[in-house]
Parts: sequence; C-alpha cells; structure tokens
Amino acid sequence: MPDGSSRDIVSRSGGSLAAGRLSAPLRYPRLTVTLLLWVLGLYLAFLARPAAITPEQELAFKAKIKEAEGVLGELALAERAYMEADLEMRQHMVWFWRWKPEARAAVEERRPAVEAAQRALQAVEQRRDGLLREAKAALGLWSEAGVEEGRELFKDSFAAGKLFAQRQSFWDAFFIVMSRREGDWLGLLLRLLLQTLVNFFSGMVVAVFVFLFRLPSLIWSYSPTLWSGLAFFSLAAVAGISVVASYLGLLFGAGAAAAYSTLWIATMQPRLEGRGAPRRIADGSREHEE
Repeated sequence: MPDGSSRDIVSRSGGSLAAGRLSAPLRYPRLTVTLLLWVLGLYLAFLARPAAITPEQELAFKAKIKEAEGVLGELALAERAYMEADLEMRQHMVWFWRWKPEARAAVEERRPAVEAAQRALQAVEQRRDGLLREAKAALGLWSEAGVEEGRELFKDSFAAGKLFAQRQSFWDAFFIVMSRREGDWLGLLLRLLLQTLVNFFSGMVVAVFVFLFRLPSLIWSYSPTLWSGLAFFSLAAVAGISVVASYLGLLFGAGAAAAYSTLWIATMQPRLEGRGAPRRIADGSREHEE
C-alpha cells in the first residue's frame, strides 16, 4: 500500500506535467499562433459555410442584372461608333504620316471624334460595371456567391502555379538528362527530385501572390464596407496560404521519403553484391572439383 508521501510525489509529478502541457503554448507563442492560423485557414478553405442567399437577395440581384442587360444595346452602339471613328483615323496613318503635313492634318482632324467616342464608350462601360457591382452588393461579399467566387479565384491561381511548375520541371528534366554523366544515376535522380521540388515551391509562391493581387478587385466588385473587405481579404489570405503550405508540406515529405529510399537502395546494393560474391566463388570451386 502506498503511503501518503508517495501519493504526494505522484500528485506533484502529475500536476507538474499538466502545468508543463498548459504552459507549452505560452513558451512557444509564435509556433502556437502559426498552428492556429494554419488550422483556421484549412477550416475556412474546406469546411466553413458561407451565408445562404435569401429569396429577397436573389430578386434584387436579378433585377440589377436585368437592368445591366438593358445597357448592352447602348454599349454595342458605343463600341461600334468608337471602332468606326478609330478606323477612319487609322486610314490616314500611312507610312511616316507624322512627317507628311496632309496626313498629319487629317489624323489630327479626326482625333477629337475618336476621343469623344472613347469617352462615351467608357461612360457606358462604367454604368454597366456599376450596375453589376450593385447586383453583387445585393448578394453580399460573405454570401455563397462571394465566397465561391473567391474559392474559384484561388483554384485558378493554384492551377496556374502548378502548371508552371510542371512545365518547368519537364524542361529541367530534359536538360539534366542530356547533360548527365555515364553511371551517375543516383546523382541524376536526386538532381531531378530537388529541381522538381524547387519548381513546385516557386510555382506555389507565385500562385499565392497572384491570388492576393487579384483578390482586391473581386472584393471591390461587391462594394463592401472597408472593414468587411479587409476582414475578407485577411481570412482569404490565411486560407490560401494554409492550403499551399499543406500542399508543399506533403510534397516535400514525399520528396524526402523518395530521396531516403533512393539512398538506402544505393547503399544496400553493394552489400548485396558483396554477399553474393563468396557464394559464386564457392559454387565455382565445387564445380571445378567435380
């Protein structure tokens, strides 16, 4: 039967272990914050559900879209007027027209009409874009439409970065194989693996920057408030970086496992060949004696 002192020692040791576990996040605040942001980003990317679109929002959205469609006819006329005015001006832009008084005068005479048609076209385009922004604002940035559009934007950026890495890895593999030395197959495999990992790391970093660069225009198209837009940008950035970090972690983990397996096979092959040599010698001596 354990006495009271032993119980005290056990309780103290258990309490110290519990206190150590609880104080671990305080001792490593940066690591703790990084892990929490990573988990939050994965949750936002795959599990978080956006706000559902109500029937009232859908009706307001359709009304604005219908109003924007009514501008399409006016937009087509403005585009046609601009193209005709620009084409008429370009007909007088012959070779060295700047040094020909007649051609230069004809171009300068028609330039105001082109600029006026361009301003009219821009005004119609701004009106159409404004109606589209009002339609999106009726749904809301945090709605299913806004969140899904943000996810599609990230998917496009991610796919573009991965495609860049694949193409670059193909050409790098081609040149590495062409420049390899005879018998150096281990170095060849390791170089191919390392270069592929570097290409995917570069492609994913570029994908994140492209996504963050294109994200503000998407946010602005929904006409949110300043704080709402900043919050959406921050959470979308955390989600995108978390997904890319997870992808790169799995990729580099697989690469490390492949490199370790390759090196293990390379180190075991001479041993296996060394073990087989005495057997071949013994078999040869037996045949010679017979």
